[in-house]
Amino acid sequence: MKNINFNFLLVVLIIFLTGLPAMAASVSTNFEFSDRSGSFTLGDAPNTVAFSNGEAKTIGRFSLYRSGANSWMVDIAQTGVIEFANPAQSVNFFFRDQNSSANSVLSVLDVDGNELRRFIGSDSWTEVNLTDTAIARITLQNNASNGYSVIDDFSAEILPATVGNLVSTSVVAGSIRVRLKEVVRGLTAPNWGSASPGDDSHLYVSDQNGVLWKINLITGEKSQFLDVSDRLVSLGISGAGSFDERGLLGFAFAPDFQSNGLVYTYSSEPADGNSDFSTMPSGSQADHKSVILEWQANLDNNIATSIQADSKRTVLEIEQPQFNHDGGGLNFGPDGLLYISLGDGGGADDVDGQPFFGGPMIGHGSGNAQDKSNPLGALLRIDPNTRDAANGRYGIPASNPFVAQNDALDEIFAYGLRNPFRFSFDREDGQLYLADVGQNDIEEINIIVAGGNYGWNKQEGSFLFNPNGEEDGSINRDEVAAQDDTINPIAEYDHNEGTAIIGGFVYRGKTIDSINGKYIFGDFSHPELSIGRLFYNNNEQVEEFQLTLQDQLDISVMGFGQDSHGEIYLLGNRTGTPFGDSGVVFKIVANSSFDGSLVKIPVVDVRQSGNLINVFQAELRLVPGSDPALFELTQEISALPLEYAGDNAIFDIDNNRLSLPFVDVKDSRGNITSFFAELRQTDTTQGLFFELVSLGLVWLIK
Repeated sequence: MKNINFNFLLVVLIIFLTGLPAMAASVSTNFEFSDRSGSFTLGDAPNTVAFSNGEAKTIGRFSLYRSGANSWMVDIAQTGVIEFANPAQSVNFFFRDQNSSANSVLSVLDVDGNELRRFIGSDSWTEVNLTDTAIARITLQNNASNGYSVIDDFSAEILPATVGNLVSTSVVAGSIRVRLKEVVRGLTAPNWGSASPGDDSHLYVSDQNGVLWKINLITGEKSQFLDVSDRLVSLGISGAGSFDERGLLGFAFAPDFQSNGLVYTYSSEPADGNSDFSTMPSGSQADHKSVILEWQANLDNNIATSIQADSKRTVLEIEQPQFNHDGGGLNFGPDGLLYISLGDGGGADDVDGQPFFGGPMIGHGSGNAQDKSNPLGALLRIDPNTRDAANGRYGIPASNPFVAQNDALDEIFAYGLRNPFRFSFDREDGQLYLADVGQNDIEEINIIVAGGNYGWNKQEGSFLFNPNGEEDGSINRDEVAAQDDTINPIAEYDHNEGTAIIGGFVYRGKTIDSINGKYIFGDFSHPELSIGRLFYNNNEQVEEFQLTLQDQLDISVMGFGQDSHGEIYLLGNRTGTPFGDSGVVFKIVANSSFDGSLVKIPVVDVRQSGNLINVFQAELRLVPGSDPALFELTQEISALPLEYAGDNAIFDIDNNRLSLPFVDVKDSRGNITSFFAELRQTDTTQGLFFELVSLGLVWLIK
C-alpha cells in the first residue's frame, strides 16, 4: 500500500532505516492487573505501547478472558485506542464482544492513518495476527447498547527507528528562554488566531470543530463569535475521537473591517451541489469541498459584537479528492487582497493510482501541485470586493502572475505546495512566510514570491522527489535539488525532529527583544515523545525555545495567533484530534533579565488595593558597590496597553514592593538560570530606588 501521509495530525511515523537493522523489542500482556484509570503504558521507552479509553479488569464473566482472569475492556459507545510509540512490525491478539449485538469494529492503522485491516467483532474470539507491516495504532469501537468489547493475550514486535539526520543542520537548543502564559482553556482544537482591525482587546481563534471564538485578552473570557459546525463534514476519519485534517481551518477580517464588518472563513463541507473547481473524474465523488464564505458582523463603535446570521455569502468552492492536505490558510496581504492556501488534494505523492482506503486514489493525475490549470497545491490571490471571476462572486487581481495564460488559472499566486497549512505576512516589511508540511522526510519554510514554484511533487524540501507511480514515492537522499524553475526553502528540518510543521509569525511585538524579526513556528509532534515543539529560525538554522518551568511542551501544536500589538500565541491541545475540551491558548511572554548591570522588566503591573492602575515597561540599574543590592529606576520607562497585564512583574503601591517572579541570568557560556526576586522601594530624594530584599532560584528549570 502506498504511504499516505496525514501529517497534520500524526503522532508517530515511519522513518527510513539506515545502517544495520535494529533489534526488535517485544511487548506482551494478558492484562493480569487492574487499571481503571482509562489509560496505561506497557514496555520500555522508546518502544512503548499506550492503551487508552479502556480498562484492564475482571467482571466475573469467564467467557471474556481467553487466559487468566482479566482482559482489556472497552465500554459501550467508547473507542479504545492502542498506540505504538515506534511502529510495530507484527501484532497478535484476540478480541470478542460480550454480546452478539455489539457489532464492534476493530481497525488496524499504519503510521499514515491508512486502515490496513478491519475486523467485525462477534461473541466468540477472533484472532488478529498481522506481520511484516508498520502498525501505529489499533482502535476498538464498541457499538453496543450493553456489554463490553474486549482484547486479551496481546503481543507485539516493535522495530525502533534508527536514522541519521537528512538535513545537515539539525534543530538545536536555542539561547532564548520564554514563558507560556495561559490565556484560555476549554477549546477543542484551536488552529489560528487573529485580531480584528481596530480592536486591541480581543483575539479571535478558530476551532477546528467549527467555532470561531472571541477571547478577551484582559479578562480571559471567551464567547462564541460564529459557529459553522453544522456546515462541516463529519470529523474523525475512523470514528469519533480520531484525527482529521478537515474542519474550520482559517478566517480573516477584511482590512476595512471597521467600516464594512466583513469577515471570511475557510471550512471543509460536504461535496454536494456544484463547485467552482474540481479535479475529480466524471462520475466520481470528492471527499469534501473547501468553501470560502463571507460574513457580515454587527459593529459597536467599530468593534465586532456578533455575526448577522443571514449574512453568509459563498465566495469560492473547491472540491477536495481526499480528506487530508486541505491547506486552510486565509489572510489579507498588505495589498488588501485575499490569499488562500490549498493543499494538493490529499493522499500521498500527489499522483493517481495508489490504493487509498480500499480503492485507487483519484483526482491528482500526475500531480496537482505542478499543474497550474487547477487550484490545488497552490496559493491563490483574489479580490472579494469585485466580481469578474468566472463564478461572478470575486475578482481577479490584474497583477496576478498567470493572468491570461492559457495553461494556468488566473487566481494562482504561487504553486508547487503540498500542504501549506499556515502562512502569514511580516507586519513590518510585508514578506510572506509559508510553512509547507512535508511527506516522509522534510518540513520546510518558504518565502513566497509571485509566480514562484516551490517544488512539490518534484521536490520535498530541497531534495529531489520521485512520485514513483503506483509505488511509494521517495526523496533522493543523496541529491539536493538544483532545478532552475523551483525555489528552495529558506529553512528545513527532517523527521528526526518532528512530524508536521505548523507555521506562525515573524515577531514584531513590544516586549521580547531577543526574538524581534525572527519567524516563530512549531511542529505538531516530536516523532518519539508525541508532544509538540516550539521553534524560531535563526537564518537557515532552526532553534528550539527554552521554556520556563517546563522542559518541553505538553500539548500537540496546532496553530499560532497574533494580536493587534504583534504578540504571538501558541495554540494546541492534548489529544491531537478535533475532539474533547483540552484545547488551550498560551501567550508567549518574556521573563525579566539581568546582565550584571541592568534589570530589564518587559512588563510590570502597577496595582493599588488589588486593582490594576497601569502597565509599564521598565529598567533598573544596579548601584555599583551597594550592599544590600540597590537598583535605580532608569528613564527607560514606557507605558503598555492593558492587554499586557499579568505578563511579568507586579509593583504593589500599598507596600512599595516590586515582585519579579522570573529573572533570567545568562552566564558567559550562554547558560540561563532563572530567579525570583522581590525589591522594596526606598525613600530618597535622588531618584527612585529599589532595595533587594529577597532572591531565590526558580525550581523545575532544567
